[in-house]
Amino acid sequence: MARRASSSSSPALFAYRRQTRQGEISFVDILERERIPAWEAEYRFCDRMWRFDFAWPALKIAMEIDGGAHGRLITIERGVEHRKGANVVIKPGTRIRVGGRHNTGAGLQLDHEKANEAQLAGWIVLHATTTAVRDGIALAMLRRAFAARGLE
Repeated sequence: MARRASSSSSPALFAYRRQTRQGEISFVDILERERIPAWEAEYRFCDRMWRFDFAWPALKIAMEIDGGAHGRLITIERGVEHRKGANVVIKPGTRIRVGGRHNTGAGLQLDHEKANEAQLAGWIVLHATTTAVRDGIALAMLRRAFAARGLE
């Protein structure tokens, strides 16, 4: 079912809007504002439980927003790092990212399997970070994919 609904009528669309920081625009908001052809959120594309964040099945175009790729940003107030056999003091206020499913070996393996299956099935799968959504890069890539499929 194509979705162009308000966040209140679709749990998946609500989740995409909720993931944005206060004051930021979500990819759903951009799709609606730019009048992008109807899409399906959380589209299941093969026999496995794989889903695309956004899909245009008739065109075999998908967009994945990799917001969880980088994990959480934390600030170190005090600590040490074991490096080359020595303990090195971490400067207070140092910020690092930890976690994120896409950063684990198993997560990366599953991401590759999913991407390969999609390519073998003829899909154009675009990946974008939340920064690329904010900066308009994701929308520009999506428009290029539509053009590659003959839609201008």
